[in-house]
Amino acid sequence: MHSDMQWFKEVETIVEPFYREMRNRNGMTPGEIFRQEHKNLAREAEQWMKTIASSCMVVPTLVVTVTFAAAFTVPGGNTQDTGIPIYLKETSFMIFAVSDALAFFSTSASLLMFICIFNLDYSEEITVRTLKLFILGFITLFFSIVTMFAAFGASLYIVLSHRVEWVAAPIGLLACVPVALFAYFQFPQWYSVAYSAFKPSIIAPQTEEIIF
Repeated sequence: MHSDMQWFKEVETIVEPFYREMRNRNGMTPGEIFRQEHKNLAREAEQWMKTIASSCMVVPTLVVTVTFAAAFTVPGGNTQDTGIPIYLKETSFMIFAVSDALAFFSTSASLLMFICIFNLDYSEEITVRTLKLFILGFITLFFSIVTMFAAFGASLYIVLSHRVEWVAAPIGLLACVPVALFAYFQFPQWYSVAYSAFKPSIIAPQTEEIIF
């Protein structure tokens, strides 16, 4: 659907303006013919996006819940008199706080994008725009998962570092394993979709040549 829409828009930009509103023998313009021929494809694209978005909404919902709770249950606890976190001056605590905040905001943005997909009034052009919204939602979701693992690793390091000093290296390696596996299996597929959605033109730019 997105590829056909790109071709239609590119051809529309290179033809004469009066051709865009010219009607055929059935009294239909090129845009009306395109919408009629792609009605079923647009409906299938709408169903596909809503199905995938509903599946992807489960993960950001869980991440939002976890990161919100983690912001008020900081590792090591707080001082009783002032309520300031005990490890506030530690570098690992700052990594935990920043990672947790980034995970919360990015997954909230991802959740809102997936919710918007359900509320759009789908048409051919809206379906193409929704694809870009879907890709951005997936990117922010992946970023939130990465920062969530970083916050978990920093929190675990704060708890164990005073007893086991060498714990930072294995925690970092273990946190990278699921992220690397997910990126390895999903990146090629999503890269092709993102490239198709955000590439500027499907037709190579034409150059004027002088013929002698």
